[in-house]
Amino acid sequence: MKKTVITLAALLGLSVAAPALAQSVDFDTIDANMDGVVSFEELQVALPAITQEDFDILDTDGDGVLSREEFAVLLEAPAAQ
Repeated sequence: MKKTVITLAALLGLSVAAPALAQSVDFDTIDANMDGVVSFEELQVALPAITQEDFDILDTDGDGVLSREEFAVLLEAPAAQ
């Protein structure tokens, strides 16, 4: 799973962009309706290149939204080598 998230982050260009994303956009900013989770649509506003398939990989519990913990994995992905 960890390798999948790292690969996903690299595909989305987050190996370089993650620090910038973390500085400029946080969970609470992306959670536009302030319901405590991030939907695919909300994340797509911040990351237009993300696909539903990418989102589903991040959504490890399969509930259709990202919790703070699931979202944090996206920002914590290490730089691609």
